[in-house]
Amino acid sequence: MFAREPACLPERFSPEHHMKGSAVLKWAIIFLVAGLVLGALGFGGIGGAFVGIAKILFFVAIAIFVVLLIMALIAGKGVKNAID
Repeated sequence: MFAREPACLPERFSPEHHMKGSAVLKWAIIFLVAGLVLGALGFGGIGGAFVGIAKILFFVAIAIFVVLLIMALIAGKGVKNAID
């Protein structure tokens, strides 16, 4: 609809702001790949630790996603009720 983003929108609505939230998942993938490479090279202890960190970061990212999804659903119901 708009040729470019209106200047009146807050920074939190910009696409760049939403990409910052994927940092946890990015680090989980980095630790997973590093752990798999280290495990393949024979560094089992360090590789296992990296994979363990990747699992923790993955579940943290999933938990953040679920919390934000619930908050969005609650906010959506509030907006819908305000319109009616």
